[in-house]
Amino acid sequence: MMQSFMMVAHEERDGNKVNKTWVKQVRDTAYDVEDCLQDFAVRVKKPSRWHILRTLLDRRRVAKQMKELRAKVEDVSQRSLRYRLTNGSGSKAATAAYQSSVIAAAMFGVDDARRAAKQDNKRVDLVKLISEEGDNPKVITVWGTSGDVGQASIIREAYEHPDVRSKFPVRAWVRVMHPFSPKSFVLSLVNQFHATDGVEDLLEMENTDHQNLAPEFNGYVTKERCLIVLNDLTTIEEWDQIEKCFRNIKKGSRIVVMTGQVEVASLCAGPESQVSELKQLSADQTLYAFYVKGFQSGEDVKKPGSCSDGPTASTNDHTVVSGEIIEDRCKDTDELHKVVKKSISRIRTRAGGLEESQLIGREKEIAYLNNLISNRDNQQVQVICVYGMGGLGKTTLVDNVYQRQKLGDRFEKCVFVTIMRPFKLVELLRSLAARLHEASSRKEELIERSASTKKTMATMGVEDLIVESGRLLGGKSCLIILDDLSSITEWDQISPVFRQMEKTSRIVVTTREEDIAKHCSGQHGKIHKLQVLEQEEARQLFSEKWRPFYISDKMRFLRVLDLEGIEGVVSHHLYHIGKLLHLRYLSLRGCHDIMLLPDSLGNLRQLQTLDIRDTAIIALPKTITKLRKLQYIHAAVKSDFVPHDSESLTTRFFEFLGFCTRLCASCCVPSLLDRGLNRRGACTLACCIALPSIMQSHNGLSGVMVPRGLRKLRDLHTLKDVHVGRGNVVLQDIERLTGLRKLGLAGINKKNGPALCSSLSSLSRLESLSVRSSAGKPGMCGCLDMMSSPPANLQSLKLYGNLETLPEWIKELQHLVKLKLVGTKLSENDSVLKFLGNLPKLDVLDLGSQSFQGEELHFQSPQTDSTFGNLRVLKLAYIGDDSSELRTVKFEVGVMPKLELLQLLLLGVTNEVDISGLEVLPNINEVQLTVIFDIEQEKIRELHASSSQDKIWEEIDQEQKRKEGEYKNKIREQLDKNPNRPVLTCTGQIGVAAC
Repeated sequence: MMQSFMMVAHEERDGNKVNKTWVKQVRDTAYDVEDCLQDFAVRVKKPSRWHILRTLLDRRRVAKQMKELRAKVEDVSQRSLRYRLTNGSGSKAATAAYQSSVIAAAMFGVDDARRAAKQDNKRVDLVKLISEEGDNPKVITVWGTSGDVGQASIIREAYEHPDVRSKFPVRAWVRVMHPFSPKSFVLSLVNQFHATDGVEDLLEMENTDHQNLAPEFNGYVTKERCLIVLNDLTTIEEWDQIEKCFRNIKKGSRIVVMTGQVEVASLCAGPESQVSELKQLSADQTLYAFYVKGFQSGEDVKKPGSCSDGPTASTNDHTVVSGEIIEDRCKDTDELHKVVKKSISRIRTRAGGLEESQLIGREKEIAYLNNLISNRDNQQVQVICVYGMGGLGKTTLVDNVYQRQKLGDRFEKCVFVTIMRPFKLVELLRSLAARLHEASSRKEELIERSASTKKTMATMGVEDLIVESGRLLGGKSCLIILDDLSSITEWDQISPVFRQMEKTSRIVVTTREEDIAKHCSGQHGKIHKLQVLEQEEARQLFSEKWRPFYISDKMRFLRVLDLEGIEGVVSHHLYHIGKLLHLRYLSLRGCHDIMLLPDSLGNLRQLQTLDIRDTAIIALPKTITKLRKLQYIHAAVKSDFVPHDSESLTTRFFEFLGFCTRLCASCCVPSLLDRGLNRRGACTLACCIALPSIMQSHNGLSGVMVPRGLRKLRDLHTLKDVHVGRGNVVLQDIERLTGLRKLGLAGINKKNGPALCSSLSSLSRLESLSVRSSAGKPGMCGCLDMMSSPPANLQSLKLYGNLETLPEWIKELQHLVKLKLVGTKLSENDSVLKFLGNLPKLDVLDLGSQSFQGEELHFQSPQTDSTFGNLRVLKLAYIGDDSSELRTVKFEVGVMPKLELLQLLLLGVTNEVDISGLEVLPNINEVQLTVIFDIEQEKIRELHASSSQDKIWEEIDQEQKRKEGEYKNKIREQLDKNPNRPVLTCTGQIGVAAC
């Protein structure tokens, strides 16, 4: 039903702003319904006999959520009736009444009440407020931020309280009818007064002449102590009529008024009234009580840790409850409300940053700004500018200073205004004028001016708003905060407003540009540049904000968590990640300090993608096999390094003992660990992960170890990269994962070679395969030759490790597009290149370091058709060592007719690698060259023997540049002869540049 409604709303696209906001709230509620149903599906499954108790608790929790959701749906429905959204755009009277409530909320002290409840942990208790001893009759009005929702139940609870019943023998609860009928109102009161005497008196009242109502009514209210509740009072005119009935009411009586209009609530309580927070019903419904000043015993201190404070958004001293409608349908007040609406997001961020970050590392800036602002010696209107790059926290800093100054008696008026984008002067002036009205200290003046101000301010032009703001600022000491000024022109348009301020006033401006700050500050002002946090302070700030990150209940429906590249994230930050039951995507890529994943990862039954590449994790927890919806596992560190030497078992064992000693010490003193592991995690890392990995020469660059039972993850699409050196069990599990498309394996040797070939023959859907050998000289020699039927759809193949000869089954890969060879040490180069040249669809060929033995790579002319007929990209890498010495790379006519890009990486070469035939490649567009020559041994000996090493290094650098320049010129000469005129670019560690 909700989906149908949203489709109709989208098609109609009503231009009414209140309707748009209400539709948005219906959409958000629909999302909440979807989340709740999803939570129900995740938590309440078919239980096993061992988990019945846990399932019952989950069912109870879901039932509670459904109950809250139902109340929210009803609340949204009631809003449609309240604002007459179901019958078109509604009347202007209704919208004007709502518009008044938004602006008047701040004018009548609701902001102060909210802040007092939040900062001082104090709320009033309605029972105590009603039962307060006093000779004068008292009017208590109750107003809610979301209208009358929830008011009746709270007041009814106090109405029926034993203490209230005992103190007020005469009670009545009356709903004010519309239009107001005095006779019906008095009759209802008298009927209820009689009901307190008994049923007989109530029945006798049916025959009473209505002309005797007045004497009957006066007889009760003048002689008895009465409690009267008036429900649904909407206008002050209704109150004026009702108040006449209670002129002679007995002292000590109480009248409780329920209303949805904050202005009515304040006026009914009287000009000397005050407002306090009564109760937080939900995230978007807070009740406030207005009552005569002097009645203070009703205050009730909240218990520490109370979570009753719902989320509210403070818009520069406006209180706007999250989720409530804040737009207006009245065109003449549209601009004013647009300012309030645009401020919500930014100010919520500002307030949240002030509370959470606690301005770590900004103590000096706070003290400096406070001293500048509080200095009374300067008898000029001083402009203080804070500037710096975006994201440093300028807004949070000045807001902290603003809040401190506001609590003191230094200034008569304090106003914080955020300059919205796009900049509109009339909006800014309107916002400034409204806040100056709110900052007035005399409530009588507010009441007197509020009606006319609200009607006229929205229609004022720029000149009138400047005059009005100047009048409010005239002769007063003020603190004005202008946040996010972006140009000198904006300041020149705003500054005339401040000419009439008292000389001790201060204006604080935040901006990103230094020239703007200097222009605004002028002759008598000050500027301050906000610098980035120091490393230790930034780390402290991150730690403070990160600790409560996962335990927040608001994140329980989180689907995507991407922490890629975030520094400072350690293992203990993930301990509570199992609470995010709906998580589908988790990326820890580049979080180098994470060594261990918690067992609670197994709770993420909805997880589909796990990315732990470039971390210190070398083993997945056993609970990974519970994630039956997992489709993508990305692990290991990207590297082309292939170890060719393997230490002895004894050497590796002693290496483990040294490592284990450090971990055991950390188990006793966890603070010794800098990776965030507790004792249990340290022991797990030492005994279950470090020992097996060291004994198998697992270096962390060659995949992660996985537990048994991987075959249960039947939805796996991608599994990269997995170390299988512990035996054949993991390979047997992988053989059952017939849906795999991409697979990366490491730790291949002669022992597990047959199991590998058997597994790969079963993976008929495989499209990408990466195989990396174990450490040691044998590598993968003979390990891949036993495969009878390779994956027919294989498109990408990467082989790392000693092969010496290519497996024959590669010829059968008719769909192979990309081939990468690193450390394969292939012999018989001519026959191998001919072998590769016949692959029909080969598009990218990557020949890494030590992929071939010998001194020459000769790409010969085809004898029949063409060699490498579809190749577009060729990558050649050579890193000089003692085992091989590449000297010649030659291209003949007719080879690689479609080659477009040639990448040459030559590092540590002792002599020039002679590259020839570039002029005969017909379609080549670019050659990317990186060449670094090895330092001569004679120069190295001079460095060790000489005391003036700087001079020798300079000579080495000049010699390097000379060799590189000569080599690049030789390459360029060949390219100049090519009719296609290809580009030569030189790439290095610094960047890319044209040669």
